[in-house]
Amino acid sequence: MPQLFADARHKITRANQHIADVKDRLLRLHKTGTAIVEIHAETGGELLKHDFTDESAFDDLALLIGDAVHNLKCALDYTWLKTIETLIPRMVDDRAKFPVRKTIEELEGWLKKTEVDISCPSLFRLMLDQIQPCEASYNGIWIIHSFDNRDKHRLLLPVLTHGNIDGIEVKDESGEVHHGCGTGDLQRPPYQILFRKGLHVHEKGKLAATIAVEDKKSGCYMYIPDALVQYAHVILCIVEVFERFLEGQMG
Repeated sequence: MPQLFADARHKITRANQHIADVKDRLLRLHKTGTAIVEIHAETGGELLKHDFTDESAFDDLALLIGDAVHNLKCALDYTWLKTIETLIPRMVDDRAKFPVRKTIEELEGWLKKTEVDISCPSLFRLMLDQIQPCEASYNGIWIIHSFDNRDKHRLLLPVLTHGNIDGIEVKDESGEVHHGCGTGDLQRPPYQILFRKGLHVHEKGKLAATIAVEDKKSGCYMYIPDALVQYAHVILCIVEVFERFLEGQMG
């Protein structure tokens, strides 16, 4: 039976390749980190600034993230198409795709409208009780669906969030070295840390920043690459659920 879902699995494999490319691009971005120390005009203290110089990284990441999201959504669509080809062939047309709705009530209404509950009650129950492709299920399907729709019209441009500067060393007036780190949760780059007058930055440290994409229309937010890795695994599990389901239906 797994051969019925070979196309869906190929799409997940392709998505994982894009995710690997995202990770590689993030590594190259972080290697371009720069750090400078300036004197603050008002306090006279040293101001440590960290930033990245790789200006093309975000366009590259937007394309890679969009490709990964698209392939994960395609895996779901292929899975649905193979399922209805086997169980409810009358539903097959050029617009057939994995049904995703905002609420479970909307999903149930669509399944009843298309008479899935009559043609294949077991598929009806599978979608409502186990898969639940809607916003409240928190299984990632709604997020992948929403970002795929957004990517059809706008690039999924990532932003830097939650900057962390590790390995900072500061000398005080006595020459004692203090080790520490800095965070910029509410900042956008360049990330800045202001020290009181009399402290001297001995080691500037190294910047690492979390990357995220957001779709304000749907309210979806996704940290990169961790969320993509998680959703790729979830969608693979969903494909496997449908494989076992069809084995039971056709066995």
